[in-house]
Formats: sequence, structure tokens, C-alpha cells
Amino acid sequence: MGNSKGIKNGKEFENCITLKEKFKKNGYKIQNETEIFYNDEKIGELLFQYKLYTSFLKEKGFDYNKELGKKWIPDEVFINEKNKKIYIIEKKYQECAGSVDEKLPNCHYKKQWYKDLLNKFGYDVEFIYFLSNYFKENEKRYKDIKNYVINVCKCQWHTFKNKDDILTEVDYKDIGLD
Repeated sequence: MGNSKGIKNGKEFENCITLKEKFKKNGYKIQNETEIFYNDEKIGELLFQYKLYTSFLKEKGFDYNKELGKKWIPDEVFINEKNKKIYIIEKKYQECAGSVDEKLPNCHYKKQWYKDLLNKFGYDVEFIYFLSNYFKENEKRYKDIKNYVINVCKCQWHTFKNKDDILTEVDYKDIGLD
């Protein structure tokens, strides 16, 4: 199926729908692959998947192999040093009804799990979904789930048709930046 910009599958969606593109196109600088700067001031870090554990938590002296039984692997993580919040981003690509339907309401559990893990380091947690256009095209079908995710779980819900949507769909205030 895919869309007008050619996103054909979940892996491609995960790779091209990223905050990195938003930062690069709006005057932010990325140094050392992960550090985000604005006007020469470090505002945070952008990490992918295991780096939350192997970089961020390891630097804090946390041995995740000893401390955690189950660990969740986020698709993307923005650590905002200005407001001391960590934004956990899960990306879900779908072309028809399927298993993602059942995973979406689990954001409540995952958000709490990450809070339990990261609060001890002085960070609060926000949970964000980046979803493929299928969820916007089928908005009526997902109305109840979207309402639950946003209003009960207090998680964010963003849909993307193509990779350029990252520039308009996610506002900087959604990740604690003005």
C-alpha cells in the first residue's frame, strides 16, 4: 500500500518519522549523534531503542541487566533537560486492522513503568504515539481508543501520512519546548 512519499512498511516508518528531522530543519543542531542544541545551549538528547539503557541509564550508574526483569524498548526517546521530562515515543505502522489495535491502550501501563524507572533520576515521563496514516484514514474506527489514550492515559496521539508531517504534526510544546 504505502503513501504518497513511499513509506511502505513499519521499519521504514520508524526510520523516517523522527524528531531528528524536525530538529534539523528548524535551527537545532545535533552533536555527537544524540545531543540536541539550540542557540549553542544543550536542551536534551535524542536516543533510539536500546540507547535509553546502554547510554543514558548506564551514565547514571544504573545496571539495567541487574535491576530490571522486563525492559521495554522504545522506538525513540527525547530527554528534555530544560523541563526534566523524558518523552517516550512508540511508532506504530498499520495498513489494516490488526495486532496494533490491542497494543494502543497499553500506553497507560508502559507510561507508568517508565515513570517508575525514571522518576528516581529526577525525570517525569510523557508517552507519545507516532502512528501511520491508517489511523487517520480510519478515525471513526479508532475514536474510542484515541479518546482513551488521550483523555484517560494522558498520552499523545499523532498521525503521519509522510515524513514531512513531522514538521507540522508535532508541535514543540508537545515535547516541552517553546
